[in-house]
Amino acid sequence: MCVGSACGRFGVVLLADPETTVSPSDGKLQDAGGIRDAGSDGGLDAGFDSGLDAGSDSGLDAGTDASTQPVDAGCMTPCANAHGGADCSTGQCQITCQTGYADCDGRTDNGCEVATATDLMSCGGCDLACSTPQGTTSCAQGVCTPSCTPGVSGDCDGDVRNGCETQLTTDLRSCGRCGATCSNPNGSTSCVAGVCTPTCATGYADCNGDPNDGCETRTASDPANCGGCGVACDTTFQVCASGSCQVSTCPAGSGDCDTNQSNCETDLTRTVSDCGFCNNACTVAHGTPSCSNSTCAVASCDPGYADCDANAATGCEVALATTVSSCGRCGNACSNAHGSTTCTSGACAPTCSSGWGSCDSNANNGCETALNTLTNCGRCGNVCPNAMSGATAVCNSGICGYACNTLSGVYALRINAQTSWPATQYVQSGSGTAQFWLRVTLTQSGTSLSGSAQLCDQATPEFRNTVTSDRYLVDYPAAMFTPGAPGAAFSGTLASLAPGAALSSARTAHLLGINLSDPLNGAWPALSAARSSQVDHDGDGDVGITVVFVDDGTYNHVQTDGSFFAARASHGYGAQRLRFALGGALSGCTGASGSATVSFDTQTIGCRLESGQDCSSSQYSHLYDNKVVHSIGSASYSMTRLGDTGSSFTCAQVRSAL
Repeated sequence: MCVGSACGRFGVVLLADPETTVSPSDGKLQDAGGIRDAGSDGGLDAGFDSGLDAGSDSGLDAGTDASTQPVDAGCMTPCANAHGGADCSTGQCQITCQTGYADCDGRTDNGCEVATATDLMSCGGCDLACSTPQGTTSCAQGVCTPSCTPGVSGDCDGDVRNGCETQLTTDLRSCGRCGATCSNPNGSTSCVAGVCTPTCATGYADCNGDPNDGCETRTASDPANCGGCGVACDTTFQVCASGSCQVSTCPAGSGDCDTNQSNCETDLTRTVSDCGFCNNACTVAHGTPSCSNSTCAVASCDPGYADCDANAATGCEVALATTVSSCGRCGNACSNAHGSTTCTSGACAPTCSSGWGSCDSNANNGCETALNTLTNCGRCGNVCPNAMSGATAVCNSGICGYACNTLSGVYALRINAQTSWPATQYVQSGSGTAQFWLRVTLTQSGTSLSGSAQLCDQATPEFRNTVTSDRYLVDYPAAMFTPGAPGAAFSGTLASLAPGAALSSARTAHLLGINLSDPLNGAWPALSAARSSQVDHDGDGDVGITVVFVDDGTYNHVQTDGSFFAARASHGYGAQRLRFALGGALSGCTGASGSATVSFDTQTIGCRLESGQDCSSSQYSHLYDNKVVHSIGSASYSMTRLGDTGSSFTCAQVRSAL
């Protein structure tokens, strides 16, 4: 478990030269000269030995020496994430991102640094850039949104990521607007300032005023435009030949179109090469023409093409295999509000923006489904299960997870602390494990926890008399914790509501047998001040709290002075302060565990002799002068939920739960 903000700092192995390696099996340093121990040998100890201290020795300081480098620095910098959760329980920063944010630079020290909902360079996902050569573009809710200048630029390919890619002022396929194609089968054409501008071949003219279809009229033979637009022949007795009206002897609907002027051999009502008048040949782009009632028409289209505008002049103008507005058939438009789309082999083929999917089996409407729901999490049809007690299923950035929903409640908390103490005149130095059980009541508000903690039981290691080698053990009776035992304010913060989220609590001070104006930071008082500040928390009429000195054949009552035959005390009147802060993480949604930072102060302010009399001032002063002064090293904790807030749980239930 990492302690502090520079997670993973301890345990760094330093290499003295580039040829040094670490054996993956035994953790030893190895080079061409042999194996050097990286653990405890004085020669190469990277942790505490003075020879190679990685913390402060100037010879191999891991912070400044250029000759050393960390093999595995772990979380050398603080885990930080302003837009999601951060955890360092494995010695490496692990981050999770809120919806609309992403870790795009691969660095854990700055968390989920990119707002993919609005960032032009990572719109909807890392490195998904919005761009436009014309106009402007923005990123809204993870989707590129181009803003094109009307008549100048347009988003004609349906791909919002490349913005307004088409120059409408010059593009023959999108002249003035997307899809407005300039065509001219009888000459050439150009797009000038967004307007189709045809140039007619000899014998042709633009008579319908529509520049988009070019020079559609054959003035050499069109009786309505004979020699020029609007020059009409009297068709009751005239035809247009070589651009001039000439008298015809043929009946209506027939024409003399060959070189023999004595006959009227051509049926102008249905002849494709002479439809309506001689030499008026019907043509159909990508199809077969017909002539009906002297008017050109489309007989059929080539495979893959269609006449969608019902205009014979434009022929079978639509390629059904690739046209987004008529994909596979006329009018079958592909659309996609959350990405781009193409028409491939006559079928709509959407490309989805990050966080969206085409889930309804209808490719025509594109990516209609948000992939951040419990039924479509990360991909279509991926249903998030809800099988964890005390939690609700959630979908976060396309990943199924859980959010704890029952963190408010009553918990049993046990702290195990490794303690040691120095020798006094009559007490031997020693070490052991101190244990504390507390009943904690929590109220959850988002990722904040608040409530109270009450000490329910504790156990401290035995200690020995220096002169007699007597063994002493303190018993803490249940009356010490009730009925008047106080509680202490408790508060904590969660990185998120997901199981396994990092948890940290503020430092808490719990007092028994004494009142202090500053329980957290105030100095522990001397004997006289402690007696004046004592509180009878266990309600037995004696000062402070009453503990029992065990006498069972293995342990002895405590001596009250240094002589061998001194009077012995069966009970002690004392005061204590337990200060702690918790780290670690949620265990599922019903508890937590991890490391703790602990300090434990005690003071004997009175005692009772085996005879039943209270000790004299010199006798309890002797106990005070030879008290065990605990120095807490490493500590850990576990916490489990007992039930809902407001429920009554005894200290016995707290003890039995852990």
